[in-house]
Amino acid sequence: MNNPESKRFSIALSFPGEYRSFVEKVADNLAANITTDRVLYDKYCEAEFARLDLDTYLPNLYRNQSET
Repeated sequence: MNNPESKRFSIALSFPGEYRSFVEKVADNLAANITTDRVLYDKYCEAEFARLDLDTYLPNLYRNQSET
């Protein structure tokens, strides 16, 4: 990420639990092309998502650190 305006994530996935199996396939396909580090998906960020303040932390990830 050489560009100072680059966001941490290229893609952020948000979904209801009943779509997990479908979204997991989408996330895996995306990660195969752009790496897991560039896809905001809960299974790729488990340690980071194990926060007490996750409800206030997540909006920043989606709003300010993700391109889409």
